[in-house]
Amino acid sequence: MRPSCGLSYDDRPDFEECLIKYCQEFNELDLQLFSWNLPIVLNQIISPQFPSILFGFETAMLDFLGGGQRIIRASDFTTGQRALPINGLIWMGSPAFMRQQIEEKLAAGYTTLKLKLVHSILNRNVTYWL
Repeated sequence: MRPSCGLSYDDRPDFEECLIKYCQEFNELDLQLFSWNLPIVLNQIISPQFPSILFGFETAMLDFLGGGQRIIRASDFTTGQRALPINGLIWMGSPAFMRQQIEEKLAAGYTTLKLKLVHSILNRNVTYWL
């Protein structure tokens, strides 16, 4: 149950023990939660040394305040009316193939393109190559 080993600020041996303690403390409180006081309450209960626990509690409480629909904040995305904008991935290939992909992604409305270049390409003049 610990955060990803070595990748999280709160990856520490007592993580699970602290999580259990925070859950018990939270359950013992008689709180009236509102969206405006949620950060105040959580920051008084949970140490900033545990950002993943704070995030988990905040997410759960926002869901609770929203009726338990597993939607933190209603939006066009959560109702299926809008997709999340993502980047257009440009695959490695010849200069012409990559240029074609760039033009297609821009024409499709992408505002961010992601190119993964290998070391052999970086040794060349990239602006000339593309």
